[in-house]
Amino acid sequence: HRNDAFERVMDVLINLKERPEFIFLENVKGFYESQPYHKFIHVLKSLGYEWRQYILSPIQFQIPNQRSRFYMCIRRKKREEE
Repeated sequence: HRNDAFERVMDVLINLKERPEFIFLENVKGFYESQPYHKFIHVLKSLGYEWRQYILSPIQFQIPNQRSRFYMCIRRKKREEE
């Protein structure tokens, strides 16, 4: 199935003893409207991550391609005691 790999990534992230400080995600433009996106947001919130998301087109960077993509920059929130 198309989302099996993404589901596996979420499972790995949940079960890691030492989670990454930063995650960068790229996907199709409509990803933010999908069920896997909503599940991923739930996982990120439960694990203490914050994020910014963008729809970017290569045209914005003078690359002759108009296919927009979805990007997320994800960061683990700092603990209060740090």
